Amino acid sequence: MNSKIYTTNPYFTKMATTGNGKFLIGSKKGEIRLFDKLGKKAKTLLPGLGDEIIGIDVTYSGHWIIATTPYYLLVIPTLFSETKNGFDYQMGKEKPHPWWLTLATHDKAKFGLSNQKFSKATFNNGQTNWDTQIVTSIGKYVVTWKLKDIKKGNLALYEIK
Repeated sequence: MNSKIYTTNPYFTKMATTGNGKFLIGSKKGEIRLFDKLGKKAKTLLPGLGDEIIGIDVTYSGHWIIATTPYYLLVIPTLFSETKNGFDYQMGKEKPHPWWLTLATHDKAKFGLSNQKFSKATFNNGQTNWDTQIVTSIGKYVVTWKLKDIKKGNLALYEIK
């Protein structure tokens, strides 16, 4: 049996898998570890921002991660060259900066969401439309971002329904 013993408690909270079985784990510290195989050391450790990961998802291809904290979402690309990703190779100094998604202050006030927390965000996974949107909820509202807008740096483009 393969296993990895940690000398201190990493406080793992959530886990997700790619379409080909690679996986990632989020922690209470906000850290995210990317693994290529069970029982082995993580290939990449993405440092946390200090807030607990309450939900985590990854695209089928493994190219994008969405990590949910109570008050914001982090979108993180895993590719760091044309062919290398953080599941199969150590990212080292090439770790990406995450994109921080949250609602605008005026929308929080307008919809009465100032003290509300996000639910687990996920990528949509339709049969013909893979991984084009990020979907979450806050309070009684559903919030969606288009992945193509995020890739262009348009983080404030979202819909609330």
